[in-house]
Amino acid sequence: RVNYTSNCNFFFFKQKTAYEISACLVGSEMCIRDSLIFACLLCSINAQDKCKPNQIHTSLGNYYHDVNLKDDCKDNKCVEKPQLHIVFETEDQCPEIYIELQFSEACSPRKESAKLVQKWGQAGEYQAYIHEYEIANLPIGKQFNYKIVYGEEKFVDYDYILPSPLGDSQSTKVAFIANLEAQKGVQTIKKLIELIKEQHSIDLVIHGGDVAYQVMNDKGQRGDQYFQIIQEFAARSPYMIIPGDVERNENYKYIASRARTPMYETTKTQYYSFNVGKIHFVTFNTDYYFCLLYTSPSPRDRQKSRMPSSA
Repeated sequence: RVNYTSNCNFFFFKQKTAYEISACLVGSEMCIRDSLIFACLLCSINAQDKCKPNQIHTSLGNYYHDVNLKDDCKDNKCVEKPQLHIVFETEDQCPEIYIELQFSEACSPRKESAKLVQKWGQAGEYQAYIHEYEIANLPIGKQFNYKIVYGEEKFVDYDYILPSPLGDSQSTKVAFIANLEAQKGVQTIKKLIELIKEQHSIDLVIHGGDVAYQVMNDKGQRGDQYFQIIQEFAARSPYMIIPGDVERNENYKYIASRARTPMYETTKTQYYSFNVGKIHFVTFNTDYYFCLLYTSPSPRDRQKSRMPSSA
């Protein structure tokens, strides 16, 4: 698990000083003598430490799927549809945590509460709380800022630009990765951080399976480490996960608990489609559909990709 920092104070004093402070600090059964140093450790775990958001990642919402289905979604008239998912994990439930959106210095910040907070993991080994936000009415192609706030603490501060799904952009830059984990993928992760955080030159990242090589391995530490290290790019740009065979354990429930995608309510990330720029993306997990259900892409997606009806 992620190690949470506790606020601990160490006090060292002799017996005489201990009596002067408080008699309860000295016990007769401890056989403390004046010549010995008595150490008292007083630790107070800050509640905000357990509400610190970890493993923040973002992904596109249903707006990017629905925009091509309805005429009334043209010209950004459908932005009330969820455009952006923001997902993160905390150690405690922390129901008061929220996201603060800032669109310009002239506008007041907008507060967004979680759509869902769910406890997940394996009893006795791995348990945490997943916070899911679905956010609509965001500007397209223009920078805005979001912060995650608990009490007086503003934990993170990220600038973000949503790509356009309307085919009006000159180019769409996508980074496609697969078979990536924290330890062996350090150079790839560093490059993505450079391209997204420093150069702002990637519109979205697509991860085609084998996420962290089993997110629940080592009592969940492998998944925690991976999602924490990719936060530097996945919190700043859409990170679209396509499950693969490695995510198959317990019918893909662990990756489905962390990932959010368009059409999530019906397909749980196994199959979804969306528009970015002039590209219509269709993603599906072949291990799940072709090996288990023997289904094919929907007629609409077949038409979009100009596949023959016999395909």
